[in-house]
Amino acid sequence: MDILRGRHAYSRMLVCLLLTLALLFPAQAVAAQPVTVTLDGRALAMDVPPVVRDGRTLLPMRAIFEALGAAVEWDAATRSVTARSQGRTVVLRAERDRISALFR
Repeated sequence: MDILRGRHAYSRMLVCLLLTLALLFPAQAVAAQPVTVTLDGRALAMDVPPVVRDGRTLLPMRAIFEALGAAVEWDAATRSVTARSQGRTVVLRAERDRISALFR
């Protein structure tokens, strides 16, 4: 009988430990927080909000480029966005499962 009591006590302790950990580190609370972008100490307003998908943060680059003073163009035929500012050019091209970047 002492062996059974020992096993039950161990199971109870394990369940209490797991519940305590679940309460201390809730995964849902982290995922539910909105993503904000700050530039020069100011929150950046965006027409499309940033999202977290599969552990990666996706940002609307047009809003960021324009806030930095760049002229932005979208080319639907090549699925690429070009940002130009102060003699520099950044080209981002959306491919099937990735984004490629060219800096000039």
